[in-house]
Amino acid sequence: MLNTCTYAAGDLPGDEDQDGVADPEDACPQSNMSPTVVIAGRDSGVANILLAGGCTISDKIAACSAAAAQNGAFMSCVVRLSSNLEEEGIITSDQKRALDVCAARTVQAREFKGHGWFIGTADRGNF
Repeated sequence: MLNTCTYAAGDLPGDEDQDGVADPEDACPQSNMSPTVVIAGRDSGVANILLAGGCTISDKIAACSAAAAQNGAFMSCVVRLSSNLEEEGIITSDQKRALDVCAARTVQAREFKGHGWFIGTADRGNF
């Protein structure tokens, strides 16, 4: 008889972010596990869903931020991501709009204040 074992999120050995995906298979082993997607201290109100491969929506937006040399590149990346998530049925059109608006407001605030990006939870800071 074969013994099998299943793990709940937080119980898997070698799962640093406790998302239920073992670190060797986890594309984002230190996922942002906040309950909602927060961009530069702005809460989008959209659930921070764990995606296939072990990354959350917040992780994907953080990757957009890290790769963006300009505000336009960040917005393009977020819009592309939110469009893909909507097409895949992961988020609704209202949630897509909320992510896009939150990112746009972040860009406007960044341009106004001249600060860098901050992706994280609302209680971790603002511009």
